[in-house]
Amino acid sequence: MSVKNADHVMGESHEMEFTVRRYHLDLGIVNNAQYLLFLDEARWAWFEAAARGLGGHVMPVIVHTEINYHRPAVKGDRLIVSSRVGEVRE
Repeated sequence: MSVKNADHVMGESHEMEFTVRRYHLDLGIVNNAQYLLFLDEARWAWFEAAARGLGGHVMPVIVHTEINYHRPAVKGDRLIVSSRVGEVRE
């Protein structure tokens, strides 16, 4: 893949919404590991959408994950995962 083929995904953000279900909970709040599963699901949704334009020769690699916890998430909460491509390299 050349970097120029990836220009259309640079700077674009992708959002995916999740509704917290009972099985996401541990002692009534979302377990920390579950947040990472939400992030991974959103990453694959972005990748499936973006890969069509990248010729299938790209695999997204997570280099940095940051979660800012504002409050515990509980059953019924809606969570939005927002992602963006920071850099594309060969």
